[in-house]
Amino acid sequence: MKTLQVARFELTRNLKKPSFWLAALMVPVILVAYVMIVGFTSYSATEDLMSGSDTASLRLGLCDETEYIRQYTFMNSDGKEQTVAKINDRDAGLKAIENSELDVFYYIAPNFAEQPTIEIHVKNGEAGLFDDYSAPISTLLGAEAQSRVEPINYMIIAGAVNYSTTNYDQDDNHVVDMGETVSHMLAPIAAIVLFYIILVLLGNRLTVAMTEEKENRISELLLTSIKPINLIIGKTISLMVLGIIQILIILIPALVVYRIADNYNMLPDIEITFEAGSIAISLTLLLCSYFMFTALSMLIGTISSTARDANSYASVLIIMMILPIIFLNAFSAETPTTLGYVLTYFPPSAPIALMLRNIFGNLPTWEMIIGIIEIFVVGALVLRLAAYIFCHNAISFTAKVDFKKLLGAPRKQWKN
Repeated sequence: MKTLQVARFELTRNLKKPSFWLAALMVPVILVAYVMIVGFTSYSATEDLMSGSDTASLRLGLCDETEYIRQYTFMNSDGKEQTVAKINDRDAGLKAIENSELDVFYYIAPNFAEQPTIEIHVKNGEAGLFDDYSAPISTLLGAEAQSRVEPINYMIIAGAVNYSTTNYDQDDNHVVDMGETVSHMLAPIAAIVLFYIILVLLGNRLTVAMTEEKENRISELLLTSIKPINLIIGKTISLMVLGIIQILIILIPALVVYRIADNYNMLPDIEITFEAGSIAISLTLLLCSYFMFTALSMLIGTISSTARDANSYASVLIIMMILPIIFLNAFSAETPTTLGYVLTYFPPSAPIALMLRNIFGNLPTWEMIIGIIEIFVVGALVLRLAAYIFCHNAISFTAKVDFKKLLGAPRKQWKN
């Protein structure tokens, strides 16, 4: 009961802090803002491109010294056929621009084959200063080139050839479905992203969760009314609930963005299915990993005399936890390297190592189960150690922990 009271008190106190909600809402707000900016800029760029190619109301002229172009008509942005006036020479075209008889004048020099450059002369007014009017001449050149070669040659040159790729499994040679592969990787990728966000956003909050009691000099009062293990577990529960709230705050906008993108066909044309088994395993690994990270952070808080010391230790802990990302090549192969196996079973780096191996598909089910059990057991033992150290070091406000004296105490003291 006292454990739940501590958890409820800590949860309520943290939820009332504006700093928690600021950190919690920062990621989804940035995500939504990024999607809106990308969508708006893409729309604006498309509109600008279309407006820049709009030549329906403009008078166009062309002087082709090479006589390569034979057809002087094209389909404009209104879907109507538009004719480009044929000009005999460059000077006549420039004169027509000066006299406002033409809005846009194109000139193809006789050495176009050696220097493929086309002059575009624009009369400001109907034609915009910053608009691009190369579309008409490009359309004429493309149509002329297409009429001079066989269709298959034109498709090859234009890069219009489609490719169909079939992947086969190395073990049983069955055809690998891309949608199935992406669906299997989706949950592990989401798990590692969420865990990394938790490390960044909640790492500092977790490490100072215990030092604040010692800095406020109320730890000895707490020990008179509650057992250390109840205090530690209560704080751990509250911090894990805060982390789950953080995850939900990130997941809900992400799912909304995914649904919007799917409805507007903004995603790759791959059939993605949400696998319940993969989601359950990834979620279990994520929660156990967060539990162990919370326990290690609580341990750091108990052995630190100030929040500054706790932050120093926390940076070392985070570096050890993200080691698999630094040595990513050790996990990307079909069979992990020796370093990959070491990082898989080294407790601080085990969470991300397991997630990476799950993404790359080289993690057997039995190794996943062993890894999850290891992470949970290590977290429980670390919590017990944190409670023991907090009980014996709670009133040492500024002194550092004497591990030789502390760990050399009789084992019966662990029952306190």
